[in-house]
This record gives sequence, structure tokens and C-alpha cells, in this order.
Amino acid sequence: MLKKIRKKLQKDFTSRYGQVQKCIQFFAEELQESLQYLEERYLKLEFRISDRLEKRLENLEGKFEHLAKKVDKKRKKAKKPIKVEARVTEQAAEILRKEMAEEAQEIEKIIARTPRFVDDADLKVLHRIGPVLERKLKNVGITSLRQIAAMSLSEARELNKDIPNFSINFTRNSWRRTAAELLQDETNSVSIE
Repeated sequence: MLKKIRKKLQKDFTSRYGQVQKCIQFFAEELQESLQYLEERYLKLEFRISDRLEKRLENLEGKFEHLAKKVDKKRKKAKKPIKVEARVTEQAAEILRKEMAEEAQEIEKIIARTPRFVDDADLKVLHRIGPVLERKLKNVGITSLRQIAAMSLSEARELNKDIPNFSINFTRNSWRRTAAELLQDETNSVSIE
């Protein structure tokens, strides 16, 4: 009798242990995919900013060269070339400081605006949805944030057949609420601009 109970408990433990391992592996894959996605977005943003700064620096270098030519012309005409050169150089430096400060403010505005617009078909904007889960959702017919925002809990439970633990993640990560907020933010930002 005890042997049967022990075997049953061992079998039950083994099956539950396997389920836990699958869940952990699933979440680890999702976490790694999310991390990779964030790294890609960071690199794209960093590239855009560095490209813009390089262009602005080239523009400022051109302006500085122009001012240096003006200094040379004024030095040739002036009786006291040292004072003229110093005054023009200080003016050039002040202009460059102002332009760099303005450019830094513009870049901060760009960074603040970057995640503002949401692609309705990009399900990866939701927390814990990576490329693999997005592919699985699209395979079962969930292709947009609007569908997730309109999904009920019973519909989410039905998806457990095709995607393990979907309803748990759906409620735990508040995907319906987040999708609705993202779509609402997008319509507000579009109507404002």
C-alpha cells in the first residue's frame, strides 16, 4: 500500500517538476527575446542620435570655419589684430555654445517622443511578449493590439490549448489594459498633432 502511494507521489512529483521546468524554460526564452528586442531598439536609437550629432557637428564646424575666415579678413583690415581676433573668437565660442545647448534640447525632445507611436500589429510592445510568443499569437489569429484590448478572460482561457499559460500571463501582465492604454495614447497623440 505504501509502495503504491510512494510511486504515485513520485510520478505526480515528476510530472509537476516537468511542467515547472517547461514554464521556467518558456519564461527564460521570453525574457531573453525581450532583452534582445530592447537591445536592438537601443542600438537603433543610439545610431539615430549619433548620426544626428555628427551632422550637427559638421554644420557647426562649417560655421566655425566661416567665422575664422571673417576673423582673418578683420585682422588684415584692423590696426590692432589681436583684440579683433579675441573678440570674434569669443563671439564664435558663444554662438557654438548656444547652438550645442539648443541641439541637446532637441535631442532630448526626440528621445522623449520616440516610443510615442505604437504599431497596432506589433504585439511585442506588451510586457513579456517576445518574437516567439508574438508568432504563436499570430498563428492562432491574434494579430493586433486591438484584438488583445477587446479580449475577454474566457477567450484568453481558450487560447491555453494552443499557448500554454496564456490566460495567466494575460491577467498577470495586464495585457488587455496595457493594449487599451497604448491605443488610447496613440489616438490622443495623433489627434493633437
